[in-house]
Amino acid sequence: MIRLIVIFIGLFVTLLSNGQVKHFLPNDSTQVKIESSINYDKLPFKMKMMKNMLPNKSVSYYSKIGNRTEIDTDGKIMGKKIISSTIIIQNYRHAITSIHMSAKINDSIVENVIKKMPIPKNPNSIISFYDEHRKIHDFNCVYFISENDSIKIDGFLTKEISGVGEFENVGMPLDYTTNHKKDKYISSTKVQKILIEPFNDSKYIIYD
Repeated sequence: MIRLIVIFIGLFVTLLSNGQVKHFLPNDSTQVKIESSINYDKLPFKMKMMKNMLPNKSVSYYSKIGNRTEIDTDGKIMGKKIISSTIIIQNYRHAITSIHMSAKINDSIVENVIKKMPIPKNPNSIISFYDEHRKIHDFNCVYFISENDSIKIDGFLTKEISGVGEFENVGMPLDYTTNHKKDKYISSTKVQKILIEPFNDSKYIIYD
């Protein structure tokens, strides 16, 4: 289970790294909250056995000082109820990533870890745009493909929301498929809700 959590943390940290860009949103007084669903189009055998413990949704917050992603799972393995929670925070002012992981089995805490590390460098990806457009939750989007040695991402992004990580100065992906080349699985992420909220700096405080 911890192995699966680590895989997804790696993906989100990669996507979230170094995230300040000058687009329309967020601004100094707002943050963008994005709720997304996650589906799995292809899984290797070992991951298929743990499919019910893979996250099927995420909640992310984006601001000018940082970003935050919350991932929860709730399932059963061999009759035992397992609940896990992961919170990833990146604070641009301090250039720090904080990862808080916790897990319970039958209401007993078995894992409670806080890790801090520098925000990783952006991957060396090639991003291409195509003449295909779509409106997603009232945001104008364009079809793109981004690829590096580890990951290929294709789908629709909006240039009206600041992108992060490899999408710095590009835009925010809203509906996309990710081919995880090294871990040999394919996931699809689709935004379900986008909210523009008042800026709340407590969302981006690094855990001690």
